[in-house]
Amino acid sequence: MTTRGRASIGRSKRAGAARKVLVAFAGLLLVYVSLVNILINSDWFEELCNSRPGRVQVEWDSIWTWFPGHISLKNVRLRTQSLRVQSLVHAERASGWISFPSLRARTIRLFSVRITDLTSEVRSASMLRKAEPKEIRYFPVIPGFEPLTPESAREFGPFRPGWQVRISDAKVTGTHRLALGNYEISGTGTAFGEVSYRNHEKLEISGGSLSLSGTRVRVNGEELVSGVASGRFTVHEFEPYLHPGLAKAPFISFDLDIEGRLASLDVVNFYLGVERDSNWPGLSAGGGISGRLAVERG
Repeated sequence: MTTRGRASIGRSKRAGAARKVLVAFAGLLLVYVSLVNILINSDWFEELCNSRPGRVQVEWDSIWTWFPGHISLKNVRLRTQSLRVQSLVHAERASGWISFPSLRARTIRLFSVRITDLTSEVRSASMLRKAEPKEIRYFPVIPGFEPLTPESAREFGPFRPGWQVRISDAKVTGTHRLALGNYEISGTGTAFGEVSYRNHEKLEISGGSLSLSGTRVRVNGEELVSGVASGRFTVHEFEPYLHPGLAKAPFISFDLDIEGRLASLDVVNFYLGVERDSNWPGLSAGGGISGRLAVERG
């Protein structure tokens, strides 16, 4: 047999071995996808995620995976509750990668997270205690929980540190809406950032940036300003429980370019007690807003 013939046979054997490896890998991947998708769509997995329904409730319309460590969800809703705050986070679509080894260290590490159409609602006990009675009706009510009130019991530490959540390379696109007490901000665009949070301990958001159009700011249901905003933001490491309300401001930095208009002074009229059908029409104003808004640590 010639040297060329032996080389040809060697290449054929290597190609055959490569095909076998590829077929074996495809088979294992198919088994993984089938078994894991059956598992995460089972009642057992849903009950596991909702093992503490008085504090955490998770729902989704569909959940699936195609590769080890990657997960995708549609119409996912996360509700949380404590004596300090009730919250709802809803995303039309969400996907990302999870590091399984980090779970042994009580850390949920997510990366390459992609979220579409994000809504967040927060009902804070500290804000309720400072709010006027007529403001409270504009606070979001989180479904599934008895609403917090100014008379709700207070929660005191020290607390046992909970699980840590680390999210890197996060990108949110589509519509954004944040309802924080009687304040609401909404818009359409893109936001990036990296988040680190340990329950009952420290929160940090680094590398934050956003570009939003159709942005609207409402107070007590009344639109105050609308326009576009883009820039960077950072939440420096701090412990939220020890810094309620505006005490969080020294840990927040942002540098934004804004352009928009003043919608009305109905927010001011609300506090002046002007009714829409009263004889006095109240204050009115309008105009454009343009410039740069920069704040370093509050």
